[in-house]
Amino acid sequence: MQPMKRFSDGGYLPVGGSLFSSTENDVIQISQPTLKINAYRSARPDKITFEDLKLLQSTLGIRSVIDLRSGIDEYSKETGMKLLDCSEQNPKIVDMERIEKFDLKDISFLPKSKEASIVNENFDEISITHFMVNMFGREYVRKLMVHNDWPLWKKILGFLLLLLYICFKLNLFVKFISRQIYQTKLTTLYKSTVDYSGIPIRCALELISQPENFPCIICCHAGKDRTGIVSAILLSICGFDRETIVDDYARSEFGLPVTHHEMKDYEEQGRYASRETMNQLLDHIDDKYGSMSKYLCSIGFPKESQLKLKRLLLNDIHIFCET
Repeated sequence: MQPMKRFSDGGYLPVGGSLFSSTENDVIQISQPTLKINAYRSARPDKITFEDLKLLQSTLGIRSVIDLRSGIDEYSKETGMKLLDCSEQNPKIVDMERIEKFDLKDISFLPKSKEASIVNENFDEISITHFMVNMFGREYVRKLMVHNDWPLWKKILGFLLLLLYICFKLNLFVKFISRQIYQTKLTTLYKSTVDYSGIPIRCALELISQPENFPCIICCHAGKDRTGIVSAILLSICGFDRETIVDDYARSEFGLPVTHHEMKDYEEQGRYASRETMNQLLDHIDDKYGSMSKYLCSIGFPKESQLKLKRLLLNDIHIFCET
């Protein structure tokens, strides 16, 4: 693994590399090539520069960003110009509560931030579509509240805060759940994500499966956990072996140091991307569902859809060389 290069320094890679957004330096950084599929992974792109955005469109040919954060709780509270969303069509929120079979009509628009309403006159039309697919939505929270192994006092507190949220819209419950997510053991978080977030995972895969969205970037806040899980699923669909999937996940750690100060709420082990963590997740999927393919079938993404996505990910590869 060679040192990462900034987009603004002219560094780019063949389709299928790992890409990170530096929230400290307000630039996007990318690693050297990993696997040749039409997908990249990234941290949040809220502070992307005009130069980076032009590079995403013109050089890498990026057509969409599949953002696994909450549009209201995470995205709206982040700072930055959010240049990706200067166009009227972005960002698009996938409504998880209405979806039975994925349909584009289940997408609504998030009100723009004050910053995103400012369009630079020197920037041409933005052609990248920004989808928001909340990985930790209501279904995840409902199942987490029911199936958790919290002590009794914490369960009672959780339900009391939930009642306050339902009756008075107090955000204490949101903060409580966020804290439980961030401070849980990382392997436990990953297991609960695949077990409780089947609908958003399926929706993300459905979006990625649409040719007009290729090539794409998959992102969340740090580009490690939610993004790491979806990336592992994509690599598994493509037929890569476990060692390759685990190695690719472990590369996430190269892009994390600049974001460590933003991850102060995480348990110490949650700030890193260890091989053991991904291995334990893959073991869980094999033990509980039989295989990754069977897991995907269980969340409504059948084998024919998996095959379609595999062909899309591995075919028509455009290789860009460094200059």
